[in-house]
Amino acid sequence: MKILILTLFATISWSYDCNVHKIYCKVVKTKPNINKAYAKRLSDLLYKHSETPMISVAISMQENLLRFSHRYERVYVDGKTIQGVSDFGPFQIHIDTAKRYNLDLKKLDTDLEYNVIWHSKILKEKIRICKKLGKKAFSCYHSFTPELREAYYRKVMRFM
Repeated sequence: MKILILTLFATISWSYDCNVHKIYCKVVKTKPNINKAYAKRLSDLLYKHSETPMISVAISMQENLLRFSHRYERVYVDGKTIQGVSDFGPFQIHIDTAKRYNLDLKKLDTDLEYNVIWHSKILKEKIRICKKLGKKAFSCYHSFTPELREAYYRKVMRFM
């Protein structure tokens, strides 16, 4: 009986009206096996901080499959090549971008809300810079180079 009640509670607690909780439903639909508590937290933060939350979900899916993890590769610090984090979090904020915006790397490494806030600010700025591209303006999040932007646009649109 206890297991049945817990199963029923788990089912009810993660059932959302997709007309109301559109971002959460998009996250779960895009990645059905995602941890539901993480999906809820991510969707709540996107709702709170992003002007374009559905685009942010698609970007995160393209960049890092919605995961809060990092890409490790060769990075350059003070002219020296070292192994280290090159991209942070679910939106893969590049270390050069983090430095340009003077972001706290420790928070970027551990704090989901900090990632969402800065992703949203960076994306908003890139969209503003590339507004002449219309609906494709978000592709400047990845690059200002036309060929790379176009490829990125197509990749992200798979998740819209």
